[in-house]
Amino acid sequence: MRKIIFILLIILVLSIVSAEEFYPTTIAGLKTEVRLHGFGTISGLKDGEDLSFQTITFPDSSFQKTKVIRELLYIDGKTIFPTYTLDEFDNKQVNFKIPYNGDFTYELVAEINTTALLHEMTDYNLGNIDDDVANFLKSSEKVESDSTQILTLTKNKLQSNSFFDSLTNTIFWVNDYVKYAEGAEFNQYYLMQKSAVDTLLEKKGVCDEFSNLAAAMLRAKGIPTRLAIGITYDGHEWGNHAWLEVYHNEFGWIPSDPTFREAGFVDATHIRLGSFSDVSQSVAKASYPSHASITFQTQTLPEVKIIDKNYFSHVSLTATNTEFLTNQWNEFPVKIKNLTNATLIVPIKIRKNYNSLLIDEKIKSVILKAGEETEVIFNIYPNISLNDNELAKGTITFDSLNEPYLVDFTIKPFLGYNNGEIKVLDVTPIAFENKLIFEIKLANLTNEDANINITLVTPDGNKIWKENTKAFSIESYAKEKYDYAFGEHILIIDTPTQNYTQYIYPIKSKTQVITKPKDPKVVQKITTGDENKNDYEGINIEFMILIGLGVLTAVAIALIFLFATRKRYV
Repeated sequence: MRKIIFILLIILVLSIVSAEEFYPTTIAGLKTEVRLHGFGTISGLKDGEDLSFQTITFPDSSFQKTKVIRELLYIDGKTIFPTYTLDEFDNKQVNFKIPYNGDFTYELVAEINTTALLHEMTDYNLGNIDDDVANFLKSSEKVESDSTQILTLTKNKLQSNSFFDSLTNTIFWVNDYVKYAEGAEFNQYYLMQKSAVDTLLEKKGVCDEFSNLAAAMLRAKGIPTRLAIGITYDGHEWGNHAWLEVYHNEFGWIPSDPTFREAGFVDATHIRLGSFSDVSQSVAKASYPSHASITFQTQTLPEVKIIDKNYFSHVSLTATNTEFLTNQWNEFPVKIKNLTNATLIVPIKIRKNYNSLLIDEKIKSVILKAGEETEVIFNIYPNISLNDNELAKGTITFDSLNEPYLVDFTIKPFLGYNNGEIKVLDVTPIAFENKLIFEIKLANLTNEDANINITLVTPDGNKIWKENTKAFSIESYAKEKYDYAFGEHILIIDTPTQNYTQYIYPIKSKTQVITKPKDPKVVQKITTGDENKNDYEGINIEFMILIGLGVLTAVAIALIFLFATRKRYV
């Protein structure tokens, strides 16, 4: 009688995360039909008066070709056609001149072809800046590049004077540091625009927050940076988006996106509307008589129909090990080769297809010279229980500058052992005038809780404390030091598997004048007819009162001075 051994096969389906249609960084070319729209209400216009409503629209560029289908505004059964202007940043604006009261809607519909441009960027040492882009080094309302917090951050995170290193390190660090808000928090951040300093403190946000923090660091480092706005695809849906454009001495303005970890390029799902020195300047505007009023909403979700898309074919991926054991960390090496004749900054993401697979880092970046091949190692921990006669199978998807790469894998049962490590992922100093915060990010990749010892050596004394880290967790710990001395600080962190030392140098803020954009909620009012006289008379009365108060104040000061002089000398 022949003995038959049955192996029970478990397909990992119960814990599968819903699949994406495609990951944006894989897209090199895209043809879409896009519709932007908004609505509002006008009231108070008199006969012969009109209102001007202005909003940004799709431009042409070297990487974006736009074919307008229609750009119209509808009110009271009438259709209004726009005129076009360029704003101070050379962004294309549509202007609707509206002589009616009532509810209105508008739509901007275009067929758009976008192409991702990957420049062969020559590196250079940062220094002299052209006068015509120097304004994009200044602090602004949401990008406080001259603050103590941003100067200290930049000093300690961007130590190289290389353009290439400064750009890539900024994009990668911000992408790692800021957590993308989800669920109810997404709606909260989506309706706000947190500044760079706020984002540094809160460590959370959406695209505006990622871009503001990265822009502040780059400006502080001496790289002119502006904020681009438009729409993009996040792997699930289309939405409004913000990213960066940084100035390169040879190529001019080149895009980068800290939210998507794209340095020196953006993928073709980025449909650009315009760019500004501060993202708060990107709002629609209206001008109208002071007795009239308008309310409007322009931040509606875009409607995008994909006509065609092309994947990158710039790299090739090859997985060399597809067998994992339970109850331990498994190395998952992937070979990646540059198939082009240019140096590439390549993001590579492993989709978390299964909740039962723990992954130490889901996205990494590698710089590859022309034709170069290297190995990127991901670490995977199958958090699944299997009996001796059971196997589990599944498929992992990798996204990079190529079509999605699918790899089949097998999980076998194993008693396992604690082969994880407890490592420091990041140390971020946040400086105030009288307080210094140390943000420490740790990954406990072991199956046990553990204590870590931390020592801070400062010019005015040492501090020692302990923290506890939970098994299979990534946690952040903050320690504050008040009335600190400016000078070298040394942070020493001892974990059961690592001894880590970092030198930190706080920087004081420079004297600065922050450029404040106009309040986006305020609209310009113009007066007409008899209103001019009333407004003018009102200003005269207030002006006369101010002059009178000023004269009285001056006389009082003079009398006090004379009295003091007489008392001293007589």
